[in-house]
Amino acid sequence: MKTLQKLVLALVAVGILLTAPGLRAADLTPEQAKAIAVEAYVYTYPLVTMDVTRRVMSNVPAGVKAGIGPMGMFHHVRTYPPVEFRDVVRPNFDTLYSVAWLDLTREPMVVSVPDSGGRSPGARHRKSSGGGRTVQKGAKP
Repeated sequence: MKTLQKLVLALVAVGILLTAPGLRAADLTPEQAKAIAVEAYVYTYPLVTMDVTRRVMSNVPAGVKAGIGPMGMFHHVRTYPPVEFRDVVRPNFDTLYSVAWLDLTREPMVVSVPDSGGRSPGARHRKSSGGGRTVQKGAKP
């Protein structure tokens, strides 16, 4: 969320800068224009690629392909991926995955994980559209 806030602030600042009385885009030096472009790219690229990934992975009916399906549901990959698998840049070939795209814009969601009966549930990754990722290994907190 902080990345999105920085992006919004950067865009607002650029908007104010470019619409300020007596100041035009032509008044920017090439270095300033490049710095603005780099910052805009750095902050927006993860958001754009995450949204493209979400649309591709959630625009499929449930059960058509392992690991993808509608938003708000878990989709499981119940077999190890073959060596040719390239849907993810670097998949772990010894890991079974479960994927869920959750829309939290209207309200929070509670995701519960059943008791593993003493077995290690493995690692749980949570990734946000801003590029942040948290990893929790082992038992539930």
